[in-house]
Amino acid sequence: MVEVVDNFLDPNHLQQLKMAVFGGAFPWYMQKSVAYDDESMENDNLYMLAHGVYKNSEVASKDMFEFIKGAVFPKLDMIAPLRIKINQYPYTEKLYEHPLHYDQKYSNKALVLCLNTCNGYTHFENGDKVDSVENRAIFFDGSKLHGSTNCSDQKCRIVLAMNYV
Repeated sequence: MVEVVDNFLDPNHLQQLKMAVFGGAFPWYMQKSVAYDDESMENDNLYMLAHGVYKNSEVASKDMFEFIKGAVFPKLDMIAPLRIKINQYPYTEKLYEHPLHYDQKYSNKALVLCLNTCNGYTHFENGDKVDSVENRAIFFDGSKLHGSTNCSDQKCRIVLAMNYV
């Protein structure tokens, strides 16, 4: 089941997050694939930039983790985070749907928080699509197949992606 919550973050928290992430000093790292490690770079649109925040019980981005801990964690029914990252899908002239994937093989809670409005979306195996709208939270089971897109109407599509139990 997919749940959509608009206006998820407090406006001040959203503004602080956007100032950090959309700022010129935010570190982005090239990911050669979007969904799976074996994706070919032959399609130049199957890549993204990412900023790892938390994975394998380790904080990778201290300031961002602390911000998310204060702004996002209190809004969740959460025991512990599994993975937190921020993804940037660059603009292309054509909108590309990335392959379906799952985040973990076991049941877990997933959150995709859209940080900007664009024509990109999150899509699911059953054909459902949830548009990327600023401050929209998309909740689902991260063990279920889902996918992302880039965008063709803004400079990029940026989401905070989180898995937790």
